[in-house]
Amino acid sequence: MPHSDPARQRRDNLLKQDTGLNEETLRNERMALAKTLETLEDRAWKIQRASYVGLAVVIVCILAILPMEAFHWRQILWVAVLWGVIGYGAFLTTLVLLIIDWFRYRPAIERKRSKLQTGLLLELQQQVAEIRAELDRRNGEDRGA
Repeated sequence: MPHSDPARQRRDNLLKQDTGLNEETLRNERMALAKTLETLEDRAWKIQRASYVGLAVVIVCILAILPMEAFHWRQILWVAVLWGVIGYGAFLTTLVLLIIDWFRYRPAIERKRSKLQTGLLLELQQQVAEIRAELDRRNGEDRGA
């Protein structure tokens, strides 16, 4: 019964037709894809970590208002300018890093992950087809013997 499934027959025929689809090619492609995915994830993690640091600096600058007001440091010009430059600089840097992470790395990582999963599924289908063919061959030998 399972051999009469037309979808399976079409898939097996397509796998047989594709000469460039061998185990070594799939393995090499998967390894290269996994390596680029790892590199992208590493870069994205560094950007996220830098964003967290920038966010912490912004929070510290906001909380620094209390001692600045309590000790009247805000009236000293260089302290107020330094506080503003650090606060706004950290805010803008964090914003730019989050935008880079959101629009550059996240989509690229999702694409690479889906390609890797597709490659793994294709390799798995090929292995299942090979195992099925081997079982059919063995069953044929057992019946013939």
